[in-house]
Amino acid sequence: GVENLESSLAMIKQLLDMNRIKDGDLNPDFVRCKVNLILERVIKNVAQLAARKGIKIENRIEDNEYVVSDRVFLQEILLNLISNSIKFCKAGDRIK
Repeated sequence: GVENLESSLAMIKQLLDMNRIKDGDLNPDFVRCKVNLILERVIKNVAQLAARKGIKIENRIEDNEYVVSDRVFLQEILLNLISNSIKFCKAGDRIK
């Protein structure tokens, strides 16, 4: 259904981005990122999908946690991890 299409499109985008990085066409912009805020955005993006499956997502990252990363890539990685977690969880499960 729609979930499989969205997942397939996301994978294609990631593969294209990885190829662009390898070819030097896409340069990561490494900056200090507040992980908690990026994770909150990702959780908001998948909240409806998780709710439909009866899955709770909990952000347990402290407010003062930072990493040096490309914000867009970090967001894509977290989105991929959480989307996969939702896909393989069952109703009543909790993602932490």
